[in-house]
Amino acid sequence: SGIQKFIYKVSKIDVEKEGFSVPKELRGRSFFVSILPELLSRYILNKLNYPITNILYSGGGKFQLLLPNTNKVKDILKDFKNELSKYLHEEFHLDLSIVSGQTELSQSI
Repeated sequence: SGIQKFIYKVSKIDVEKEGFSVPKELRGRSFFVSILPELLSRYILNKLNYPITNILYSGGGKFQLLLPNTNKVKDILKDFKNELSKYLHEEFHLDLSIVSGQTELSQSI
């Protein structure tokens, strides 16, 4: 969450001090938000040893994965969420946060 605030929180003074322009900064932040879900979803699947075909959707700052409903997966996702939030805040001072949810599906045909 916080994507809109992150993209549009561009101070003209700060941007010009760094030698960028406001439009370039906006495009850069928009690109960051568009590529982040793809990278994160692939990282999670790689960590769990699942193929890329388990990505159902990735875009617009969101992604959906098809994963088993096991305690191991839940623990890995919980740790990942905490590590990522901490990393984004410490390294980039970003106000982005991770919101997750899950839906259980049955195996019936």
